[in-house]
Amino acid sequence: MTSFRICNLRESIGHSFRALILPLLLVHGCTAAYPDLVLKSRSPSPDVRRAGADGLARIKEPASLPILLALLEDQDENVMQSSILALTSLDNAGAITPMAARLNHPDAAVRYLLKKGLVKYGSTAVQPLIGFLRHHNPDVQQSAAEVLGRIGDPRAVIPLIGVLKESFPDKVRMAAVIALGEIGDIRSIDALIDALKEKTSSVPYLVPDALAKIGWQATSYLILLLSDPDKEIARLSMNSLGKIGDPRGVPTLIEKLMDTDSLTGETALAALVEIGPLAVPGLIEEAKRSNPEIRKKCIQVMTAIGAPAVVPLIEELKNGEDDFYPAVSETLSKIGSPAVRFLIEILEEGNGVISSRVQETLSAIGESAVDPLMETLEKSDPQRAIPSATVLGNIGDKRAVPVLLKSMGSDDFGLQQASLEALIKIGKPAVTPLIQIAMEDNPQTGELASEALIGIGAPSAEALLPFLGDKDEGKKLKSVMLLTRLGLSAVPFLIAFLADPDLEAAENAVQVLTDIGTPSVLPLIETAGKEDPERSWRAVRILGKMADRRVLPALITAASGKDPIIRYIAVEALGRIHDLKSIPALVDALSDWPVRRRAAEALERLSWHPGNLNEKIRYQIAGSPENLHDLNDDQVKSLLLSDLRNPDEQRASYGVQALLHIWRDDAAEELKGILKSEGTWEMAKIFIGSGSEKLITAAVDWIRGRFQIPPPLDGEIIARDAVI
Repeated sequence: MTSFRICNLRESIGHSFRALILPLLLVHGCTAAYPDLVLKSRSPSPDVRRAGADGLARIKEPASLPILLALLEDQDENVMQSSILALTSLDNAGAITPMAARLNHPDAAVRYLLKKGLVKYGSTAVQPLIGFLRHHNPDVQQSAAEVLGRIGDPRAVIPLIGVLKESFPDKVRMAAVIALGEIGDIRSIDALIDALKEKTSSVPYLVPDALAKIGWQATSYLILLLSDPDKEIARLSMNSLGKIGDPRGVPTLIEKLMDTDSLTGETALAALVEIGPLAVPGLIEEAKRSNPEIRKKCIQVMTAIGAPAVVPLIEELKNGEDDFYPAVSETLSKIGSPAVRFLIEILEEGNGVISSRVQETLSAIGESAVDPLMETLEKSDPQRAIPSATVLGNIGDKRAVPVLLKSMGSDDFGLQQASLEALIKIGKPAVTPLIQIAMEDNPQTGELASEALIGIGAPSAEALLPFLGDKDEGKKLKSVMLLTRLGLSAVPFLIAFLADPDLEAAENAVQVLTDIGTPSVLPLIETAGKEDPERSWRAVRILGKMADRRVLPALITAASGKDPIIRYIAVEALGRIHDLKSIPALVDALSDWPVRRRAAEALERLSWHPGNLNEKIRYQIAGSPENLHDLNDDQVKSLLLSDLRNPDEQRASYGVQALLHIWRDDAAEELKGILKSEGTWEMAKIFIGSGSEKLITAAVDWIRGRFQIPPPLDGEIIARDAVI
């Protein structure tokens, strides 16, 4: 009941207040909302008071100043913040001093809003704030100095210098330095320089930045500071020179590039980069006359400056000294894309010496130069296009291939050659389209494409191999011709292709290798010695067709190899080479049944004569067995039976074949008896491979008996085949 009465009483008073005060306020020009906002600002609720302050800020009622100043003392920080915003929007000078007096408030958000509000008051707040520089509280002093700096009114310069020179706390004097820098008045330079002499505070470290904000008038002082014993002061001064951008600082900054302290050098470099285009002429001149290390640093700075450095460097490229050209070229190539258009313009002018320099620079720039160069190549007349083609080749980007192929078909011989050479340099990405052109019926473009493919080398050979088996005879013939012209670069791929399942293609590879001749000898010799039958026997065959005596050792080795085909080809080749060094190998080959006749023919051409009875027997067996009548049968049989029992399978097989060849069935019966009495698994295998039905049957019976293999019901032949 009591609560209800109190609420009614408050409502009654509120109505009475509005009834009495509202007419008066309206007479004085106040808005109708003002009374409600005043009431809210006096509410016991912080949220309501804050809403009242926010409302007063919106209506900007001059009469609300006392109310808002009262809220400035509110214990609730949110209410206080709203009152500050309202006082700021009110723009009443009467708010300045109370606001400044609160600059030491412990809440950072409150201090921030107070400073921002005072800055907004601008020049009106300057004199009151100057007074607060002498406030008893250092926090207020510091904040007053900060606000004066942000306002930037020159009236504050002398008072701030006073603060800087007197024994104020460091944080206040530091704020004064910053403020003097923000105001940017040259009257403060001497005081700032004097502050650098302090050794026990942090004030000096803020001076270079303040001088930077003052501008070019402080440049000479900052240049002197670059030699300050305190490295940190020196580095801060470098940063300041960079911010000012005055080229007068360039020579001293360049000197500092080579400072023994690496951080100082890096800071000097960053300052020069910040000075930017105005630093470039000085950097160029210094790079011209200095040692290689400083030149390198100057290049580094100009590279970092980038596009603004291009035009002066281009001029230097056109008119500069020959010994300085490499440094200019290196810098432009590192700057990259921004320099490309300027360089291409010089390229099109056609000045011989300068053109070669530009070509080198564009080549070093690389990828980012490709599109503009292709555009130039397509649109310019042939003579102007030639350098662009050359550079595209140097860069080696595959994107240039279609444009270069097109320009290779030009009627201008110079452009043809430049494009051809460029395609050769690009290499593998150009091979497929070049092969397509080479395979066409246009003689001019076909020959140019062929030249390019030959210049590219190995990638062309690899891509041409499939055409050796092409159904189109014209393409097949062209691929043979091109691979032959490629020579040594095609050899590894052709040797690998010798084992291709397409026999015609493999034989075409044989033909190409044969036509290539000498360059293929050593790789073929290596291939002949490998255990790769398909490649080896073809390699031996090719070697045998060559007159090169380097192949002799390889053929001699092949003549005693495991593969009978390779042995046959090698012996045949040795006969064609006709070298006395091959005699021992050929004599050994007399006891190799598949190749004996070729060995005998080769020995006959060499006018060889047997040196003993065994050689005579084998020589006559290999040549004309009917001539054996002048030899003792027992001697012949004894030798061949000895061969039969030889552990070397090749020699044993020779003994069997020779016995059968001379004595036929008689020999077969005798051999069956030997197998039965002293047979071995190796002997049985030789009998099975002899081609004699009697010996095959005997060998099968011996194996069945030895390993107890019963014959199947379907008959003896099936049993024999199963055993074999």
